[in-house]
Amino acid sequence: MAEDYLTDDEQFEAIKQAFVEYAPWIAGGVLGGAALIFGYRHYVSLTEHKALNAAAQFSVMTAAVQANDPAKARQTADGLIKDYANSPYADQARLMLARLDVDGGDPGKAAASLTQVMNGSKDGELRHVAALRLVILHRFGQRVLGHLLD
Repeated sequence: MAEDYLTDDEQFEAIKQAFVEYAPWIAGGVLGGAALIFGYRHYVSLTEHKALNAAAQFSVMTAAVQANDPAKARQTADGLIKDYANSPYADQARLMLARLDVDGGDPGKAAASLTQVMNGSKDGELRHVAALRLVILHRFGQRVLGHLLD
């Protein structure tokens, strides 16, 4: 539109023509942007909600351990692992299950839980903790590991 318009009416007609031509694209861009913003906010809200639920369930599990209720702690840990498998709370729950298994006299199940954390955790430090506990369990037995975990 490099041509010169001689009158205001011609300029107004050119603006109207441009609006008619580009209005659907502008509206689509605005609606698409709004959809992206609302979708992102929903995703963040959902992620925070899941994290808070996992944290609450982890608190219930630790409270059950402190109250010397291994059945409830085990049930809560199993729920954490099932419902929040990709969260760090699942790895912590596996470590707690290993502790409960050691306290309950089942070093084989404890070794399986520690191996899962060692091989599957996204947290490198937690993998090392699990490996160290597994070595202690195999080398020194459940009595020593039980004392170290207390």
